[in-house]
Amino acid sequence: MSSSEIVFTGADWDRLSQMRADFLDATDVGGASIDPWHSRRDLELYDATFGARIGWKWDAVLGEIARRGIVPPQGTLLDWGCGTGVAARAWLRHLGPRWKVHAHDLSSDARAFALERVREEFPSAETAVEVCDAPDVLLVSHVIDELDVGPLDELVLLARRARFVVWVEAGAKNTSRALSAQRERLLADLEPLAPCTHGNACGILTPEHERDWCHHFAKPAPEAFTTRHWAMFSRTLKIDMRSLPYSYLVMQRRAEAPAREPGLTRVLGRPGFRKGRALLDACDADGVRTLSLLERTDKLFFRALENGDVADTRYRLEVEGTRVKSFTQP
Repeated sequence: MSSSEIVFTGADWDRLSQMRADFLDATDVGGASIDPWHSRRDLELYDATFGARIGWKWDAVLGEIARRGIVPPQGTLLDWGCGTGVAARAWLRHLGPRWKVHAHDLSSDARAFALERVREEFPSAETAVEVCDAPDVLLVSHVIDELDVGPLDELVLLARRARFVVWVEAGAKNTSRALSAQRERLLADLEPLAPCTHGNACGILTPEHERDWCHHFAKPAPEAFTTRHWAMFSRTLKIDMRSLPYSYLVMQRRAEAPAREPGLTRVLGRPGFRKGRALLDACDADGVRTLSLLERTDKLFFRALENGDVADTRYRLEVEGTRVKSFTQP
């Protein structure tokens, strides 16, 4: 049931406010053992609000996978920490129902709900209740803030057994840096395909960049700004609908990973702007550095950066000192 089909009552908005407070509390203390769902209604409410916003982040990540020409392996698909199954449904929406879908969650109600939603939207999709321990594709969504050390270690072991991993998290500094740390743990077995342009150690995690983090901004769906539902959501829960930061990793078993196009640089987050120039936090195989792009170098591209209209932030740069002399997009 989508947000356009579900009728929200005052009690529903109160419950969503409480759920949000509970999620934030769980994040503060490590909530891996907490089942947040009190009823099926909780799952329906979440799916039409918080879940939908997470789905927009998955749309951004899966769009980037398509733009880069990355082809995931087929077979089994495990949505780990599935919640209401937002990640699995986004995956099938973008790539088709060619995978056997498994779901893992602390809550058996959430697992059942997630697979039910998959079958409703994709009647031809095959689903399974049991959890596969070596999936062809592993999806992980918004769990890192809730996991204690033991469960996180188990998840990393599972990722090492997978052939292909897509891991999406919130874009907050601590969350993003925690995800970068998991990338380092997986490097021996998995090759980073996105957002990274290289397979070296993460430059964000060096001592001189401890104040930085790797994050991106997804575009909310148009209805986020045009419907009463989302206006009520924003007003009641005090959430800025314009801001949708996220962090993510796409990694593949090293023996199966495609050859990488060398010499590419990626821009982290949003550029900073000064009069007539943009400051870009650039990441490549040599680490992270701040570069300056003068507006006169390319006025149209500069405007696109200001408006946030550049979807793919990978470039081939010619740099003199810290100034970008020229650039092309792959």
